[in-house]
Amino acid sequence: MIEFRTFREEIPYSKLLSEIANFLQGYARGVSYGKSGLKVRTGRLRNSIVAIPEVSKDRILFGTGVIYGRIQELGGEIKPRKARRLWIPLPANLTKAGVVRKKPSDVFKSGFIKKNIFFLKQDKKITPYFVLKDEVKIKPHKYMYMALLNLKTFFPRLVESWVKREKIFSKIIEFHRSKRK
Repeated sequence: MIEFRTFREEIPYSKLLSEIANFLQGYARGVSYGKSGLKVRTGRLRNSIVAIPEVSKDRILFGTGVIYGRIQELGGEIKPRKARRLWIPLPANLTKAGVVRKKPSDVFKSGFIKKNIFFLKQDKKITPYFVLKDEVKIKPHKYMYMALLNLKTFFPRLVESWVKREKIFSKIIEFHRSKRK
């Protein structure tokens, strides 16, 4: 087995870590190697996914700084904190991309609630705008898990191309020859 720490100066180990990081980031974002499983509305979560190689610590930091990234990855329940119920926008209150047009505070005085549905009254027209729920269950999307799982498949190819491109074996032989002298 090769201990990379021994060859750190002679072998461009950082390039391999960078390639692995690029693979993870690209796969999780769905940019390359297939789809990630993330549905994209604004792209904020997808664009926040990073994989940063830390060569000095032999690791890659892989994750997102977006607060809802965890529940999208693992799934879970969302319950209201300040309000009694969650106000879930209905199609009439969403753009084609799925972005909310109006918040509950913007329309609350212009409508009424019946059977856990908020209806908006505009120009003699009544439109269902929100459904009120006690909790919402989010299914796990596992976009980061799938990237790690697929790294297992692609890892041998990444290492093989790195070894060929960087001429690793010849560098190892040169390193050992220099140690014998």
